[in-house]
Amino acid sequence: MDHFKGDTWRRHVRLESGQLSARPVAAIDSSGAAVRLSVPAHGLPPAWRAAVTGVALPGLTARNRPPAVDDFYQVMAIDQNTLEVINVSGAGWPRYTGGAVLQFGAPLDLSGVSARATFRPPGGQPLLVLSQAPALTVETGGVWITAPPADTARWPSGPMVCALELTWPDGAVRTVIAGRFTVKEPGDG
Repeated sequence: MDHFKGDTWRRHVRLESGQLSARPVAAIDSSGAAVRLSVPAHGLPPAWRAAVTGVALPGLTARNRPPAVDDFYQVMAIDQNTLEVINVSGAGWPRYTGGAVLQFGAPLDLSGVSARATFRPPGGQPLLVLSQAPALTVETGGVWITAPPADTARWPSGPMVCALELTWPDGAVRTVIAGRFTVKEPGDG
């Protein structure tokens, strides 16, 4: 992925707990441009990934149980009971009669967690460290990282890595790679 100097660098790092959760699907609306699932009290953050099992709907139903990585779709929470499946059209689907189950990785509990994002060339010294809002926003199941244009304008051209370090109240630390990208000069296509 490329990033141009002077542009805002923004990523959402989704963090799942490692436990597969399931909720029954009460209804499926395939009449619009995107499929909407009625899943009462789904508990998902605004943007997540989920799979649907237990029903035969072309292009939506997971092929594996438990779902494999490519069985998951991006879903957007419309409200606490409704999810929209991104880039899936239900045109021509039969009427939903029940039996579907939404499966998803439970969001990681980040209560009390502090975060720090470090940007550096691979093997190099840190060029930018972010540790507080608004540059870092910790929320249920994820962290938003935003590097402002004034900082990205000073990055050298070439490969860059963003590492996200999470520290729990008990002192436990987990580091994840939040992004690998190439910094380019504006106008370099």
